[in-house]
Amino acid sequence: AGAGGAGAGGAPSTVCAPSAAAPLGPREMQQALHDVSAWLVINSMRTECVQFDQLCSQNLANIWRQNAAEQLLEGHRSFKVRADAATSYVLEALGEAFVSAREGAASRQRLENKVLAIYFQSASPSADLSRALREVYTAHGPEGSQSLEIIYVSEASKMESFRANFCLMPWLAIPFTHAQRRARLRSLFQVDGACTLVL
Repeated sequence: AGAGGAGAGGAPSTVCAPSAAAPLGPREMQQALHDVSAWLVINSMRTECVQFDQLCSQNLANIWRQNAAEQLLEGHRSFKVRADAATSYVLEALGEAFVSAREGAASRQRLENKVLAIYFQSASPSADLSRALREVYTAHGPEGSQSLEIIYVSEASKMESFRANFCLMPWLAIPFTHAQRRARLRSLFQVDGACTLVL
C-alpha cells in the first residue's frame, strides 16, 4: 500500500505532527518581561548584600588589626620574650656538640653559667678582631676568670680552610661537618657574610 493507502483495518493512516507553541499575546509578553526584570533586580540585590557583608567583615578586621597594633606598640614590654626563654632558644640552636683545637670534642656543659660570644668568620677573616678576641679570651676564658666562652662559626666550604683558621683559635667551634647548624645560626642572627660577633 502507498503512503496514502489504508491500514490493516481498512481505515486511512494518519501522522501526528507536533503542534507549534502559540504566540504570546500582549498581556503574556508584558508579564514575561516583568518576571525577567524582577528576577534580575532580586539577584542584583542579593549580590549587593553579599558584597556589603564582605565589606563589613573587612572593616571589622581592619579595626581589629588597628587595635591590636596599638596595644602591641603601647605594651611592647609585656610582649617581650623572657630572657631565660631567649637563652634556651639560642642554646638549642647552638646544639650539643662542639670541638676544641686543643682538647678535641667538647659538650654544651662548657657553656653553662658563662657569657657566650658567637664569632661568625667570613671568607676574609679580620686579623684585628681575632687578635682582640684572643686577648679577651685569655683574660676571661678557661685560663682566666672562666666567665666567657667563644664559639666559632666558620664560613669555610672546605675542611682544609676550616682547619687552617681554627687551629690558631683557643675557643670552641661548631664542627665543620655540621653545615646545617652553621647555616641555621647565620640565618638566626642575620649574618650577611662579614665578620660578626654576637654576645
